[in-house]
Amino acid sequence: MSYFSFGEIFFDSPEHDVISVSFELVQLALSSNLYVLLGCNIPQKVVFEMLDKERQLFNDSMPFLLTATPLSDVSDELISPYALVEDDDSCQSSSLFSGINKIRSFLEGVIKVAEVEAVDIYFSEGYAEEFNVQSGKPDEVYQYLSGECEKNGDMPQVKFTLKGLHNPNKKQKGQS
Repeated sequence: MSYFSFGEIFFDSPEHDVISVSFELVQLALSSNLYVLLGCNIPQKVVFEMLDKERQLFNDSMPFLLTATPLSDVSDELISPYALVEDDDSCQSSSLFSGINKIRSFLEGVIKVAEVEAVDIYFSEGYAEEFNVQSGKPDEVYQYLSGECEKNGDMPQVKFTLKGLHNPNKKQKGQS
């Protein structure tokens, strides 16, 4: 069964430049040494089913799927404790924690994008209908996931909500 690290990025206004934001998100992923598939480019129908969304372009949000490379369509290499397993157990752990750290780095960048209001990120093994719901900051996502993986030997089924860090120079809603 495949592992998925996916979610939805919510924007503070439907009047943003979706193309510019898309390029910024891809650049953030690449600088974090991972890849992001956005919106209708996500090939896995199950991702849209878990988000309860149709495969289309939205102005107020953007679904995403994180992968280790542009050639992958699942998140196994990032979050599966069974991917890249070698004879040494510590190698397995370091590969998993490295993937979680790449995701932490990506999330740190995403919440700083001026147009981003919030990010929901899910972690699952295959299709899931129920997720343990958490909220926090990227470092808390890393700490929670690595702690659960260390304790249970597997990735938990969890949804994290992170709030965007709005640009201080940007006018807030209702201000003129």
